[in-house]
Amino acid sequence: MWAFAWLALGLIAGRWIGADALAPSACLGVCAAALIGAGLSRGRLCVACLAGAMAAFGAGWWGLRMGPWTGSSLGALIPATPEGPVLIELEGIVEETPRRAGVGAGALARWAHREEETLFTLRACRAASEAGWIETSGRVRIRAPGDLSGIGAGDGVRVKGFFQPVVGARNPGRWDPVLAARQEGLAGTLRVSSSAASGVLERIGPARASEAFAGRWLGGLARARVFAERALGLDQPSVEGGGASEARALMGALLLGYKDPVLADAERSFARLGLVHALSISGFHLSVMAALAMALLRLSGDRGAIEPLALAALVGAYLLVVPAEAPMVRSALMVLAFLLAEAFGRRYDRVNLLAWIGAALLLWRPLDLWSAGFQLSLGITALLLWMGGSAGERLLGARLRGTVQDERPRGVRRVLADRARDVVGVNVMCWAAAAPAVALHTGVLSTVGWLTSIVVVPVIAAALGVGFAALLLGVAAPSLAGVLTGLTDGIGTALLSMVEALDGLPWMAVRLPSIPAAWAWGATAVVVAWFRWGEPGGGTRARLVRRGAAAAVVLLAAWLGVTLGFTGTARGVALRVDTLAVGDGTCHLVRSGSSAMLWDCGSLSPGVGVREIPAAARALGAWRVPTVLVTHANFDHYAGVLDVLDPLGVERVLVTGVFMDHVRQFPSGPTARLASELTRRGVDLRVARAGDVIDLGRARGELIWPPEGWRAASPADNNASLVARFAAGEGPALLLCGDIEGPAMEGIAARRPGLPVAVMEAPHHGSYKPAARDFVSSLDPRVVLQSTGASRLDDPRWDEIRHGRTWLSTARDGALWCEIGMDGSIRTGTRPGAR
Repeated sequence: MWAFAWLALGLIAGRWIGADALAPSACLGVCAAALIGAGLSRGRLCVACLAGAMAAFGAGWWGLRMGPWTGSSLGALIPATPEGPVLIELEGIVEETPRRAGVGAGALARWAHREEETLFTLRACRAASEAGWIETSGRVRIRAPGDLSGIGAGDGVRVKGFFQPVVGARNPGRWDPVLAARQEGLAGTLRVSSSAASGVLERIGPARASEAFAGRWLGGLARARVFAERALGLDQPSVEGGGASEARALMGALLLGYKDPVLADAERSFARLGLVHALSISGFHLSVMAALAMALLRLSGDRGAIEPLALAALVGAYLLVVPAEAPMVRSALMVLAFLLAEAFGRRYDRVNLLAWIGAALLLWRPLDLWSAGFQLSLGITALLLWMGGSAGERLLGARLRGTVQDERPRGVRRVLADRARDVVGVNVMCWAAAAPAVALHTGVLSTVGWLTSIVVVPVIAAALGVGFAALLLGVAAPSLAGVLTGLTDGIGTALLSMVEALDGLPWMAVRLPSIPAAWAWGATAVVVAWFRWGEPGGGTRARLVRRGAAAAVVLLAAWLGVTLGFTGTARGVALRVDTLAVGDGTCHLVRSGSSAMLWDCGSLSPGVGVREIPAAARALGAWRVPTVLVTHANFDHYAGVLDVLDPLGVERVLVTGVFMDHVRQFPSGPTARLASELTRRGVDLRVARAGDVIDLGRARGELIWPPEGWRAASPADNNASLVARFAAGEGPALLLCGDIEGPAMEGIAARRPGLPVAVMEAPHHGSYKPAARDFVSSLDPRVVLQSTGASRLDDPRWDEIRHGRTWLSTARDGALWCEIGMDGSIRTGTRPGAR
């Protein structure tokens, strides 16, 4: 147990120092010296040396595992450069069956204009250079146009295209992509062009015996997975077309880790109910599979040590047909370790064994120490092993043993009551211990997670049981694969209906601001202490623990209240704007005091509204954003609106009259879908116009364009964009102007000559036009914020205007921020914000 703790402390120290600055050899040298000291000492000094050795090893391992690419690895050969993607040619092995790129995440994703692509991961073996082919290593994500039906997992390929190494986080609130890529061995993404000069993708034979073996192994795994998917009917199109039905996709997710965009809404419902773990294969799934297998095995009698070995073999076989993702592998290693320990028949401490398993997992994936999945799976498993059997007694009081009544034979009613007592106790204990950590990582508190687990988990277990039976039947007798498909579809449909009904009830989940990690772990410690030592009816120690826990709860509640009260901009800040890096699109978070709004919420990559924008807003302290303003009917300005409604608590959306004209003119388009969904969800959809005022904390926003009666050339006219000036009193002003062009700029200049502006948004993402140049020059702002993709970055035609003022661009700098102080001062900066 303590070895795990000191190893984790070393990893934390390594990350705090930084993998790029750490000297792994020095850390490992300290580890060796500490081990020698432990061997030469006794007692507490020996323990201290061992602890230091584990901590030093953890720091050194972090440097080795998460440090910069070295040697001949692809990441070292082709580092990230400001010039962008580079043309390279690689040879390697296809790791997975190529798949067509789906519509992507986001409620409006199907309207995004994207080239049809096929995706797969390549295990690079060689890279072309001026001197010929050189050996390399690393994994690369390949994006190729068209259909690649002639290429499968395990095939050797030669591929040529534009390679983009993994770059750091662009917005706050997200994991550092560089560290995550180093952990996965992922060097970057290669996009194959449709041009013959810069795009090549062809099959080749293996150059070495090791490559041939790896190819056969990967091909065999892929065929096994396809076979398992066919057994569940996942290869059959639904009635609506386009993949498996939602119920069948749900069963695929439960049994095989199947990914399908059709489950996006279901995943959100499961998450709000505290059941998101059910959709990623975990220890729960393996437990159900093991219980079913054990029941079948016991039909042939008690097999002793053969039983855990048989279950271990089954788990190993299951690993071959599911994606080798972290939750699955983590759970499988835990189960295998415990099964093998049981098979050897030796006495062991389960919690200590779990700690050693956790240490091994951290050596494999050090970054998982900060992940919710690792913390919860390891922590809750340890809690169940430590005191899961007494949870009911801790919660509801112990049954008096040794009485005359206790000696009587137990009837069915008493057995059921005892079982119900244990189930309620375990669920409440696990929910209470996990809820603070879940709130820390997701900002969501499932208020009755313990109750939904009691109601829904038995249905999930039944679905898994039937699903495993269907999978086994399909593998053993492919001709009978469809016998249980109707039953599994029915169970999946019932499960979806149950989850949707529960999710529709009020107050099932509560959104919280970003809470301190110390608060979350302190709350968990109080829960664990109460369940361990504060049982009802206990002695003096139990009473002291209960009183201490009550005092701690009061302190934690006060702490949370202070946290809630201090969300918003800092004291002395009149107005703040955060321009998030959303690629080709716009999303400004505008705040004053505790009030916040989004000025546009879109991108040509519509998935930014699913995680990127909510995570960034929460990390910045804007956990509730009741107002979203959409400047005009261009997809890159509203594509993420529907996705942020629930995470940010959006209550109203402001649009223009021209936007509503677009809704009526294109009833099957994305604007119509946005409007109808807003109405269905009870979000207030308002039409805004020049002269309207937006009260925002200490500041006030005035809409100055378009005026009443102004006629747009078309419903998608950029000149129909809303324009607003925000200011606190007579202080410096912020101008947000959407995609306006010449006619709108001339209209604003005529209506508001000499408009004072200190900070402004670059019109139309910084697209250069003489009218835009003159408009910015006439306003003469001190700061310009440009939200754009790489295509408009550093256009030299803006150089004269950029000179002498601060010009920040999301394409170069990532997320941007600008604060206007109460004293009139202006501060700017960039914030990658990687966790």
